[in-house]
Amino acid sequence: MALIQRDFFSETLGLPTSLTALVSDKANSCDTLYLLHGRGDDHTSWQRRTEVQRYVEATRLTVIMPDLERSFCTDMNDGQRYFTFITEELPTLVKRWFDVSPLREHTYVAGFSMGGYSALRLAMQRPNQFAAAAALAPVTDLLTRYVLDTPEYKAEWRQVFGDPKQLRAPQELFALAREFARIQGPKPRLYHSCGGDDFLYDENLRFQRHAQELGISLTWEARPGLTHNWEYCDQELPRALEWMGFLPNA
Repeated sequence: MALIQRDFFSETLGLPTSLTALVSDKANSCDTLYLLHGRGDDHTSWQRRTEVQRYVEATRLTVIMPDLERSFCTDMNDGQRYFTFITEELPTLVKRWFDVSPLREHTYVAGFSMGGYSALRLAMQRPNQFAAAAALAPVTDLLTRYVLDTPEYKAEWRQVFGDPKQLRAPQELFALAREFARIQGPKPRLYHSCGGDDFLYDENLRFQRHAQELGISLTWEARPGLTHNWEYCDQELPRALEWMGFLPNA
């Protein structure tokens, strides 16, 4: 297992940034998982707070953990272009630095909280880039988060998304899901889970039901007794990897 820290300048972001990579000894020069952190975390959080390294050792994966700051992986209203970075610049750099396939069928994405929102959005907005996505306790209802958050965080929401009254696809996941349901051709498989005691549980359940009503194929897992923390992530990540087909009997 190789643990690699890469610091580099992003032309898209216009600033230095970093990623952490895990490359399994069994890596088959193909499969890549982009593993995305939550708001307030960084590219080192999965490696520091979970057993991701142990899980990846048993797979054939190259796992790329980029630093997304607090961007929700979007081209920010007042800030950097993180969606463009993740979908265009970063895959080119990853292919240059690591022996991986650029093909859709070998590219996966997963994330927690803010990263879970990002995973769903990436998969639904760019279905030609990802074979599957796993959203672990994602933020799904941006307007609800805006209404409930503190004034300090409301200012941050505006910096990222702009006027909340103008939220629409692709930023707003419920609207994006309607567009995704109408797409013809191959679509990424979707995995969606949330702890039963998570403060995001109700909005996650609403999104799951919304996807079901639209006819979207989505694997939903509620985890009773678990909440919005790294203990949940550490239990759920191997289940997501098993669902993707990388771990047996997680």
